[in-house]
Amino acid sequence: MLRCTLERCHGFTPSVPYRAYRHPLFFWNFFVLPPLTHYAWYRSDDDGRRLILSLYIQPGAKRTEAVGLHGDALKIKLAAPPVGGAANDTLLKFLAEIFCVPLRQVKLKHGVKSRRKVVEIWQAALGPEVLFEQPADSGMC
Repeated sequence: MLRCTLERCHGFTPSVPYRAYRHPLFFWNFFVLPPLTHYAWYRSDDDGRRLILSLYIQPGAKRTEAVGLHGDALKIKLAAPPVGGAANDTLLKFLAEIFCVPLRQVKLKHGVKSRRKVVEIWQAALGPEVLFEQPADSGMC
């Protein structure tokens, strides 16, 4: 068996199926890439001018809010139905208000008809940690 050969030669029992080991870049990815952290849901460019968010959206909730992490994405509940782009509009308006930027600086890059979305925010006045803070009043900006 190949599994026995891996145990005998490399000294470990594989935790993933053998077909993953057959990929030529598996060992490179396994040893070089860092594990995902809780900051994997956002990234910023070198200048800090552009913020890219990976989001998981749950439309049809009672209120619009960020609830926590869903895998490698931030989960946001939206108080809008997923009909006719209403949820996408609500999401962009929510992010523009939270990050204190005009609506034209918030772009939906991927996931128009999907729950998983990638949103790009240009020149955000605040950092991504503001999504976890509960606003004391609505006039933050």
